[in-house]
Amino acid sequence: MAEGNGYRVAASGVWRDEEDGRRLPAGEVHAWREGGNETVCGLSLARSGLARLAASRGPRHSRNRAVPPTASGACAPGARRWPAAGAPTPAPVASGEPPPLSAPDRPEPASTRPDASRRFPPAPSGYSAPMNAASRNHHGPGRHALPRPPAGPGPFLSAVDRLERYPGADDIIDTVRRVVRALPLGRARDLLHGRPIGHPAHPLLVQMPIGAWFSAGVLDLLPGEGRRRASRTLVGVGTLAAIPGAWAGWVDWAELHRQQMRVGLVHAVTNGAAIWVYAASWAARRGERHDLGRALGWVGFGLVSLGGALGGHMAYRQASGANHAEEVPHLVGPGWHTVADLSDLPVGEPVRRHVGEVAVVVVREGDETVHVLADRCSHLAGPLSEGTLEKGCVRCPWHGSLFRLSDGWNVEGPATAPQPAFDTRVVDGRLEVRMRHLSEAGDPDEFSDAHRVSDASDTSDASDERKHRRVGEEGEEAA
Repeated sequence: MAEGNGYRVAASGVWRDEEDGRRLPAGEVHAWREGGNETVCGLSLARSGLARLAASRGPRHSRNRAVPPTASGACAPGARRWPAAGAPTPAPVASGEPPPLSAPDRPEPASTRPDASRRFPPAPSGYSAPMNAASRNHHGPGRHALPRPPAGPGPFLSAVDRLERYPGADDIIDTVRRVVRALPLGRARDLLHGRPIGHPAHPLLVQMPIGAWFSAGVLDLLPGEGRRRASRTLVGVGTLAAIPGAWAGWVDWAELHRQQMRVGLVHAVTNGAAIWVYAASWAARRGERHDLGRALGWVGFGLVSLGGALGGHMAYRQASGANHAEEVPHLVGPGWHTVADLSDLPVGEPVRRHVGEVAVVVVREGDETVHVLADRCSHLAGPLSEGTLEKGCVRCPWHGSLFRLSDGWNVEGPATAPQPAFDTRVVDGRLEVRMRHLSEAGDPDEFSDAHRVSDASDTSDASDERKHRRVGEEGEEAA
């Protein structure tokens, strides 16, 4: 490609003109000049702005007519001559005249071809033949590029997924689990689970150390002796406050599924390492080694961040500590629902039945005394219908949570949420149930008396309908 003073000549290859989108095939010569007419030895420049001629071994054809060379080889009058192959390029003529054109077979320096380098990348190494349009489009960067595939799980999620399925640490997990379960914590175990507040206590207890450590990191970025003392104090407070949160986390961890425990073990080890790093940071600050203390503080905060990411995965991706019976009130419609014939229910034995699509555990204690709870344990969805009865309660077979049959209250953990309970009644030998709200739970006798009164309006329509049906049947028999 030669270019100068309004002329552009493509001696080989393909050049796409920006003005009308037409291409110049390999072996042709293309010249352009804005305005004016000029013929360059087989090349006709029209005022329209574009012209093409074949630079082949025969007569050279312009866009509209052939311009053959003279018999002596010279160009026609008024035309410029091509320089011979190998000859030096003539010097530019006076201002206002077009520059001399290069020979079609002579390669030109890149400096004389700015538009070519902008439009097309250089030919691949070892490429000897002139590149046609297809080859340039194939080798050009960004041309015909395939769309990027949709983003999938990143490196973090992929690593955590592999960790969930990695059984290499299961022996360590079993050992630590037995140790944690054997600790004589008594009633403190339920406090660490968070049963009095209705949800796990571990996420609440870790707020103070994380806040103190983050505040210390902010103060570390500011100058001043007073800020150094405040930062050291915050690091110490955070380190001490992390201990109850760690205990609560270990107690919850010992009552999880296997996949959750695998992630939880790394979560606990990472946070435990952070506690020790912050303890070392506090010691370094107390010994006036502030630079070391700040460095250890940021290392500890990085460990806490990683541990927090794993904890969030456990809580929201694996549903560790979530209420696994929360959806039951949303799935059971209002009103009374028939469950089973009373005669089909064994006495003193938990059995599974269904209210629509919701599984429930039914325990019959007498002729018409029946308790119904949601079957899936609120802790980790264990089947209560496969559990054992203990003094008016049912114990989950998976992790030992104990629920009161009369109202579903979680008497013992690790479950922190009560079990959804149902009101019951027997109509024509069939058990019917309806959803009960937690605020209505209380003394079983008071609850039963109150609902006998409130149920009168609900059952009056049904009893009247049965009376009318019996009267109609008797009338038909008499007739």
